[in-house]
Amino acid sequence: MTQPTAFHIRQILFASDFSPHSDHAFDAALALAQHFGARLHLFHVVDHPHEQAAARAHLHAFAHERVAAVEFTVAIATGSPASQIVKHAEREKVDLIVMGTHGRTGLAHVVRGSVAETVVRTAPCSVLVVRH
Repeated sequence: MTQPTAFHIRQILFASDFSPHSDHAFDAALALAQHFGARLHLFHVVDHPHEQAAARAHLHAFAHERVAAVEFTVAIATGSPASQIVKHAEREKVDLIVMGTHGRTGLAHVVRGSVAETVVRTAPCSVLVVRH
């Protein structure tokens, strides 16, 4: 019998869209960060640069209210959520991305697409998608 390979998680990226779905996923991201002693990257993507300041303030408030016992960073990007999440994960050498999903199916999924699905397909690391 072969030994399983070690699974090291040092950097976790939590991608938030400020929805209840992502709030639920945050609980998993925080628990994993605490368990592994990992740094938690809180990340949000906005549509327009003028939205960055408000988003950063919201994410900082969220972090100071809910993050406990782990090192964390806050980052905001502008553009396509899926591509910006993947770029940030690559740049920061993230070991795991944690994000929520709205769980859309059918026409809603076809019309809007799925950020989580795109991230899973293109991420440079493992992705944990948490359903609410």
